[in-house]
Amino acid sequence: LADPTLELHDVDGVRLAANDNWQDTQGGIIASTGLAPNDAREAAIFATVPAGNYTSGVRGAKPTSGIARVGVFNIP
Repeated sequence: LADPTLELHDVDGVRLAANDNWQDTQGGIIASTGLAPNDAREAAIFATVPAGNYTSGVRGAKPTSGIARVGVFNIP
């Protein structure tokens, strides 16, 4: 998926965060983790959340289709 968007939802379906191009909103904190995407069009979210169940949603920024991979990292 060349230009994904990413959303994070809580167990009730409430959207907690969303991102299109990772550098646009949280670039500094994401870069500081050492896990920043190589492509500026990638989506990434840095969130501190309590233990629980969450859902992520990924789609193309434009009506496109493709394969997306979502990773979740625990950063102490």
